[in-house]
Amino acid sequence: MFIKQYKISIRIVPVAFILFLFTPATAPAFPYKDYDISVSGTLSQVYDSNVDFSKDDKTDNYSSEATITLGLKQEAKRRSLSFAGSINRSIVSDVPRGNESLNVRFNHELSEEMTIKLSDDYYHSKQPYSFTEEFYRRTGRFNIHTNVFGLNLDRNINKDLFVSVDYTNSLTTGDKKDFSDSKNNIISTSLNYIYSPDKIVYLSYFIGKSDTEDSPDLTSQGIRAGLSKFITKRITLSGYFGFGFNRYDNGREFNSNFVNVLLNSEINMVTNAGLSFYRGRSSFTENDDSGTSEENWRVSAIVRRNISEKLNGSVEGFYGEHNNNDNLIGASSTIQYTFNERLDGNLGFNYSDSRSLEESREYSRYVISLGLTYVFWYNN
Repeated sequence: MFIKQYKISIRIVPVAFILFLFTPATAPAFPYKDYDISVSGTLSQVYDSNVDFSKDDKTDNYSSEATITLGLKQEAKRRSLSFAGSINRSIVSDVPRGNESLNVRFNHELSEEMTIKLSDDYYHSKQPYSFTEEFYRRTGRFNIHTNVFGLNLDRNINKDLFVSVDYTNSLTTGDKKDFSDSKNNIISTSLNYIYSPDKIVYLSYFIGKSDTEDSPDLTSQGIRAGLSKFITKRITLSGYFGFGFNRYDNGREFNSNFVNVLLNSEINMVTNAGLSFYRGRSSFTENDDSGTSEENWRVSAIVRRNISEKLNGSVEGFYGEHNNNDNLIGASSTIQYTFNERLDGNLGFNYSDSRSLEESREYSRYVISLGLTYVFWYNN
């Protein structure tokens, strides 16, 4: 088990390393009153070589699936609202598959210097949606529901200094017997300073509380700091580190720290790449006789390329290790071809291999998907 502090620490990871969604490149929208509405549907054929994430008792599955995606956006002079949701269901499958997602954003400029932002992200699936989630989860196929609500207040002190106050509430539930539901609340304040045209300094303090089923409540606080540097106009290097001090309600205490390094490069007009490294460690304090400590690290890389005007693709790799006992290797590739304004075709391949001292956590698995996406609404 990972020490619970990792559930409430804020990670600074680019979206490209969290999730790569295969959606139409231009997402055309249908205007209705003050809203831009986009609706698309996807039909796909999916082969999963190991739906139960099992080492020996593997069950493969072919499924025909349908996905409906809806987007809504409204922009005014000082405020904006966006909504994106999707529903995926199996049409023909021996093993039921499916997921749902909902993302809402609202931004309002209270003044030229101050902006308030609201966000809410919901996701449900039986399978991990990324290698990072699979690395931390790796306990089989079961339903997980996650909802994250955020409230943010940004203020520009001057042209170089920006401060913000954030509140985050997250809720995670699952239907597996050995899965513990959790609820987390975090308040943080941060400062961003443009030290020079090519350097940005980041500093933050957070305090949070985690309520995990069948475990004592956990209170955490800590600091994070970082630096982003534009090495060239096309290459950005960012580094972050942080320390946390954590205490359970039963009196047990542990310290934690992390390091996160990100490298993003726009190689040329049609190719961009990203590299991410993360290392986290937690250890109980000297007055705790358990001697428990945990360490995990992971590295991931992604390359995207517009091969031609109508053809683009991506390749991603992942490796993660926990306490020298568990590791996960992941690789994926996607190709998308645009037939016309309304119709896209896509082909995807995903492979993961989990090794562990616990046999129940070992498995290998690959998924192949082939689909067509049709955009129902677009601007002429």
